[in-house]
Amino acid sequence: MPESKKITDSIDELRIVVLKMDKRLELVQCQITPLVKLMNGNGKEGLPTRLTMTEQRINIVEKSASWVMRLTVTSLLSAIGAVVYLLLSRI
Repeated sequence: MPESKKITDSIDELRIVVLKMDKRLELVQCQITPLVKLMNGNGKEGLPTRLTMTEQRINIVEKSASWVMRLTVTSLLSAIGAVVYLLLSRI
C-alpha cells in the first residue's frame, strides 16, 4: 500500500506541475498573439512589407531633400550674382 500511495502522490504532483505549465503556455500565447497579428498585417500589409515600403519612402525623401538643397544653393548664388551684376552695372 505505501508504494501505491507514493505513486499516486507523484502522479498528483506531476498533474499539478503540468497544469501550471499549461497556464503559463496559455499566458505566453495570449501575449504572442498580438505580435503575430502585427507581423501578418492585421488587415494591412505585413510588417516586413511595410518596413520595405517605409525604407523606399525614406530613400525618396532623402533624394528629394538633396535636390532641394542643390536648388536652394543655386538660387542663392544666382540671386547674389544678379545683385552683384546690378551693382556693377550702375557704376
